[in-house]
Amino acid sequence: MDTLTLGKKVPDSFTDAQILNESGEKINMGIFWQSGPVLFVFVRHFGCFGCATQMKAISPRINEISKLGIRIAIIGNGEVRYIEGFKERFQLYNLPVEIYTDPSLNVYTQAGLTRSFMIAFGPTTWYERIIALSKGLSNKNQGDHGQMGGTMLIDEAGAVEFYYQNKTVANHSDPTEIMDTIYKFIGKRNKDKI
Repeated sequence: MDTLTLGKKVPDSFTDAQILNESGEKINMGIFWQSGPVLFVFVRHFGCFGCATQMKAISPRINEISKLGIRIAIIGNGEVRYIEGFKERFQLYNLPVEIYTDPSLNVYTQAGLTRSFMIAFGPTTWYERIIALSKGLSNKNQGDHGQMGGTMLIDEAGAVEFYYQNKTVANHSDPTEIMDTIYKFIGKRNKDKI
């Protein structure tokens, strides 16, 4: 497996990796950035309390990201049938976001995202779980428990502009850092066009 590196094109193994849409059809990752930059938000799985934390952080920024011309694709790893409940849970129906899944975990592997049962069931996770439950966030088994998520921005040339690997179950990229990166990326792109 090649790794994703900031400023470099994604490896062919990532471009060729396949995910499933809501109808269960296979789609190659490389299709996404052909029409422009894309922000991939990899959630741990569709029922995870950590995913809830991640979605609550990024959801308020989805419209802003989309208006800047960035396509948004959320990728989970549970069964296709869990996508509908995920959309309902986070009220994503009227937002400019696409949701996919990869039960095989291949795209997670090609993205270099961590898979660890030590992290998933370690002491930090139990602490994070207590905090999440106190905030009313639930946890359901709707995917691989050992898989961690991440976030990446890929430009229209297939180069990595932003890359973050979630370190724990409830850890995720900072939406402010994502937005700063997007605005810098757009500013640089606009400057290059002049």
